[in-house]
Amino acid sequence: MTAAGPFLPLHIDLEAATRHRTALAEAGRRLASAGFGERMVCTWFGVPVVSDARHVRGATELSSRSRRGLGGWIALLVGGETVEAQRLGVLGEGELEALTAIGWLRRDGEALTARVSLVPVRGVLVAADRLDDRSSLAVGSPDVSAWNLAASLPRAASLLDVGTGAGTAALLAARGGARVVGTDIDPRALAFARVNALLNGVEATWLEGDLFCDVVGRFEAVAFNAPLARAEMAQSVGATVAPLYLASPRGEGLIIDFLAGARARVSDGGEALLHAQLTPAVDQAAAAAGFARRLEVHFASAPDGTPHALVALREGGPPASARVRVPLGPACPHLGREVIDRLHETVALVASRFLRPQALRAATLRPAPWLELTRSAVHDGGVFRPREVRFGAHRLDGEELALIESCDGRTVGELAPGEALLERVASLAERGLLVV
Repeated sequence: MTAAGPFLPLHIDLEAATRHRTALAEAGRRLASAGFGERMVCTWFGVPVVSDARHVRGATELSSRSRRGLGGWIALLVGGETVEAQRLGVLGEGELEALTAIGWLRRDGEALTARVSLVPVRGVLVAADRLDDRSSLAVGSPDVSAWNLAASLPRAASLLDVGTGAGTAALLAARGGARVVGTDIDPRALAFARVNALLNGVEATWLEGDLFCDVVGRFEAVAFNAPLARAEMAQSVGATVAPLYLASPRGEGLIIDFLAGARARVSDGGEALLHAQLTPAVDQAAAAAGFARRLEVHFASAPDGTPHALVALREGGPPASARVRVPLGPACPHLGREVIDRLHETVALVASRFLRPQALRAATLRPAPWLELTRSAVHDGGVFRPREVRFGAHRLDGEELALIESCDGRTVGELAPGEALLERVASLAERGLLVV
């Protein structure tokens, strides 16, 4: 068993994939049935979430892990190791032949090497280029931002996945029964998406072109995992040649064009989701996109301070907008639909407090469960003195901390009977610290 070599551009044989579509679907079904899922990948690598497995490399760290059966498939497809076929089981010769025919596996006698990374994400298998060459980033490589977007999708009967890449969001929506259209300007990314659909046994329509290209009709959900808004930021992460999913020559103009056209593609009551760097121009375009509600969830920042955000634009209900900071960490390793829905509901409630003040008084708010309360102290004169209290990324004063800690199932009216305290509670909710 040896580590896989550096990344080599892979030609995906779509004709072979079509010929072997039955075997590909059977391969996906057998792997899933054998337990090739997020929990087992995390256990094998000894990490809390699958995305962390991308950063675990080296025979020393992984020397005690099994390379037989399911452990062998994880070593091969996620770890990038060469494994003997006779150790694996799970798949028959027909499925191995299919994966070899399309170029995903390379076989030398009994030795199998994966030319792709195949990662389980929320019940679907997503293949993309390997990242064994740590000095470069390849088109379609496992992308945590795509996983955040996919996990935050609303339940919808139809999805337009703009810039679909390897198809992560599209695959999850199709698995849930949605009618799915995925677009991408990169034919190689679409080749991955097409074969991933066969592997997962789902149906989707794939269109090659820019943004909305030849898309017809409206969708309950429209999603876009945008490239970096500023090309120079792509170089700051060490990419020698910025691939399409990482940066676009159009920079923030691409995201602004998406926002300008998104409303026309969203059906009444639907939602657009944008995963992007929120530059001032992009923020202004989101505000002008024509949606009733705008929720900006800031979860990280670029080196220059530009927020990385998930922007949820929704039709229907009273106008409302909010910017909320949800730093990703141990309590919230990735964003998810629960975060978006709870924040949407809270923002709408707080925004209507002047029109329907009794609705806010009758509501029950609780501390946001994805934020961590931390206390720090400074050692001074032989004793520790309290320094500050933070909830998530927000520093709290004593009154704010007391209000948050008192949210124990009582209504807002019981917690804050006076107008001043009511506004204080509303302010905490607007910042995402309290949720319905």
